[in-house]
Amino acid sequence: MKHLYITNDYETSSGNGISTYIRQLIACLSGADITIGMLVFNSEKDVFDIEEIDGIRHFHLPPFQTKSIQDHSRIIDKFLRLYIPDSPDNIFLINYSPCSLLMKMIRTSHPLSKQIYVIHDMAWTLHLFGDVDRYIRILKQKDRKYVVERYAYLLETYREEVEMCRYADRVVCLSEDTYRLLETSYFVGRDKLRLIPNALFERTVLWSEKQKMVFRKEMMLPDDEKILLYVGRMTEQKGFMVCLEAFKEIVKVYPMCRLAVVGSTGNWDFVRKSCYPVLSKIHFTGALSPEEVDKWYQIVDIGLLPSYTEQCSYVGLEMIAHRLPVVASDGFGVRCMFQKQEYVRVAHIGNVNQADSFKDELVMATLSLLHSLDERGKENIDVTCQYKNSLMDKVKNLYLMLFEVI
Repeated sequence: MKHLYITNDYETSSGNGISTYIRQLIACLSGADITIGMLVFNSEKDVFDIEEIDGIRHFHLPPFQTKSIQDHSRIIDKFLRLYIPDSPDNIFLINYSPCSLLMKMIRTSHPLSKQIYVIHDMAWTLHLFGDVDRYIRILKQKDRKYVVERYAYLLETYREEVEMCRYADRVVCLSEDTYRLLETSYFVGRDKLRLIPNALFERTVLWSEKQKMVFRKEMMLPDDEKILLYVGRMTEQKGFMVCLEAFKEIVKVYPMCRLAVVGSTGNWDFVRKSCYPVLSKIHFTGALSPEEVDKWYQIVDIGLLPSYTEQCSYVGLEMIAHRLPVVASDGFGVRCMFQKQEYVRVAHIGNVNQADSFKDELVMATLSLLHSLDERGKENIDVTCQYKNSLMDKVKNLYLMLFEVI
């Protein structure tokens, strides 16, 4: 029997999709001959504690002073030595970066155990807005003094990610884009790489038209307006600001539409001012529980995914599961999820430093989909559900095979 130990940073995972990944992975492994343990860092507990919840052992480590897993690797390793015996059946699933020091220590303290590094994000994508071509040019720049002076942080995180890949027995990529980058620029061998996209293993129950109308009435949403949905943090990297500018143009051509924004922001005053003069056409919900977010997926007409970069977006998967027409960017990772088809429009980002061009693409893509819905409705949209089911089966088999033969 395999013993899987999943790393989970309690303080940060809920805000970056890793908690969703862990929840879906546990659902994926339901019924498999695998015991699961959860290594919970920065937990709510004041002292180290072990408890069993729904058959899963949770090893709670109290909050670290700096919150960084890397900074407290030695403390973590001491607890692992005390409470988890080394075994060739052990698998440590590493969900965070930077984490090379902890992986190195586990390699020493648990030499028989295996380690899998799952790449949920890469440091360069945030700073370069997913411009992978520019990133590769930086890595290949021959004038090392210039690169070190200007891109010290990117080089430091590159070396850290390379080290993590070196210590890992397997590296799981969630997108083809990341797989290719690791192979060509991080020089990770194909024997170590695995491409396993995210998938949703929880059943999606679609509402009836009557249920949709009731909720729209509760939210005081006009019956004759098309609703566009944005879910996520209101940041530039997520494409929110360019999405907002695009919506201002969309409303001029198609006034009977509304933008619903589900998510949080650390700068509400700036966001509010940026919404002028269409603030009355935007519905902000704030951060919501998964159950509340589901209600919005049920009633909207079009999902928007304008991110400059994603690994494999759960927001995108939720839109597919709810049979929503989608307007997506062709950003790093996003382009691996969506290609243009009858109910999908892809907006080309182009130069990340020229947002106006991307904005125009979003406007054209969204208007095209709005007019298509007016003409044909959603009668064939259920084809996306077939994609969800086939992806779910594929991902489950890939994980079972990964854990079995590692």
